[in-house]
Amino acid sequence: MSVVLCLQIPTQLSLRNLEAKPCAPPPYSVSGIISVLGIGAFVASKNSVDKNRYENMKIRERMRQSNVGQYEVKEARRFDA
Repeated sequence: MSVVLCLQIPTQLSLRNLEAKPCAPPPYSVSGIISVLGIGAFVASKNSVDKNRYENMKIRERMRQSNVGQYEVKEARRFDA
């Protein structure tokens, strides 16, 4: 555990009044903020991927259903190369 020292500058400047006193540590840490932001970004990207996957699944299902049924073939298709 590190000790954070605060330099408190008084209104009247003299060497006797300049003292380094221990301060309370900040209520958060940089690594904690980065971790929270990283987890939030992961969840957001996961939800985005799931949403896109669901949309693609619906499109594939519609294409499958459109290929089912009776068709009238007027003439055979020929693709000459």
